[in-house]
Amino acid sequence: MKFQRWVVRVHKWSALVVGLQVLLWIGGGFGMALMPIGEVRGEHRMAPAAPLAAEPGTVTDLAAAARAAGFRTLDSARLVSHLSSPAWLLQSGDRTALVDAGTTRLLTPLDAAGAQAVARGDYAGPGTAGTAEWLEEAPWYYAGPVPVWRVAIDGDDGRMIFIAPDTGQIVSRRSDSWRLFDVFWRLHIMDYRDGSNINNPLLISAAGFALLFTLSGLTLLVLRLRRVLHAARHSGARP
Repeated sequence: MKFQRWVVRVHKWSALVVGLQVLLWIGGGFGMALMPIGEVRGEHRMAPAAPLAAEPGTVTDLAAAARAAGFRTLDSARLVSHLSSPAWLLQSGDRTALVDAGTTRLLTPLDAAGAQAVARGDYAGPGTAGTAEWLEEAPWYYAGPVPVWRVAIDGDDGRMIFIAPDTGQIVSRRSDSWRLFDVFWRLHIMDYRDGSNINNPLLISAAGFALLFTLSGLTLLVLRLRRVLHAARHSGARP
């Protein structure tokens, strides 16, 4: 009986510790399940990607593009679409540059007007692209690299588009729907800092207490069944 009392204490204390978090896990998962993931990611407001149109003989060679970017060597090179025109995305060491593939004009770092143009080309919805804002510190709902351009879309769910100045590429899309989903996500994984660490100590501790709660409950069930069976055998009744 001493063992049973010890198991009961473990069961009660683990229930006390993990009870609220189980509610948050269920509530967070339920909230995320109710939100269409495509709308959370902003996919329903993305303009269809234009095909990369590059006629033979109109794309400059890599050597000319590298010279335009001031690179002596290249670690990688990729032909991408920038404002519906082909461009070379080049990387050399820790430097990145975007070069117009037709004119070898250096396109980056983007200025505010360039960032606005990229946002307008990406967005297909009822809102309008506002001014581009230069950020050197990341807001809580954006965990990407900085500095970055942020273009707010006026009149559409608090939507924002983040554009990397050194590549001209969109690195993130955010909205009020995304921010609500992120709250549910943080409650679910217990990471209240940046919402990216599923191995954080709080989650591991809560999962450990949940395991103790389950094991102690199963142990109490087994002990209870043994007592019932024992009483049934001694009374001559069928279990």
